[in-house]
Amino acid sequence: MCHITSTTQSFKFSKLEQLQLLNHAPRTALELFQCIPDCDARLSEEEQESIIQLETAVTVRLPFGCSGVGTVLDPGAEGPELAPGASVDVPLWLAASLANRRQAEVELPIFYGSKMRRKMKAGAGCEDLRVRCPHYYTVAAKLHETMVDGQNADDTFPPFILSVLRSRYKELLSRAITIDNNVEASSLQARLSLEELALFDAGAEGSNRYEAWRAGQGAANAALVRSNSLKRKWSEDQKENAPINAP
Repeated sequence: MCHITSTTQSFKFSKLEQLQLLNHAPRTALELFQCIPDCDARLSEEEQESIIQLETAVTVRLPFGCSGVGTVLDPGAEGPELAPGASVDVPLWLAASLANRRQAEVELPIFYGSKMRRKMKAGAGCEDLRVRCPHYYTVAAKLHETMVDGQNADDTFPPFILSVLRSRYKELLSRAITIDNNVEASSLQARLSLEELALFDAGAEGSNRYEAWRAGQGAANAALVRSNSLKRKWSEDQKENAPINAP
């Protein structure tokens, strides 16, 4: 039986957690949800993204250790038990579940650490967030919530994320409407988190629509000027050809 023990309590993993941990189901949570009989496999794109976000690996410390799943949580473990204080990498969805039961303390991944925080000040595109964490900001929010549940939250973490989002938001919108080199744009897009990519693409699309509107307005104005010119010419011709009435 899969369980984590402490000096005061013992609990079992849920069936969903056991299926995932013991590898009795496909590797990813998305595939797992789609193979459950009572689950609607026609998940929306937003729901699929939400599941993928929760697959992000994070390091947790098990203050009370665990038994039964030691080699599953840590393939390098010598047996099914992990000693109190052991650290293992688990999906965020499992870390959240354990932290909520006070059975794990979540550590900030390196892509949210002090070194990364200094690098992020250099501006958008300075770090490849797509490789480090595709859902950088969404995962950050869930991670902080998990750390609060585990009572080991980092008070400097939310201000850092908010500061980065604000500065990069302005920079990305500015570059989206001014960048005119496709190679440079593609290089930048490949390094952005998926949230930043959506923002950049929205800015670029808005800029393109505005330019198209301006071009259309210019053509419409030119047509109007030509139409007015033709009307004046027609009026002048009518006056010149009008018969002169004898007195």
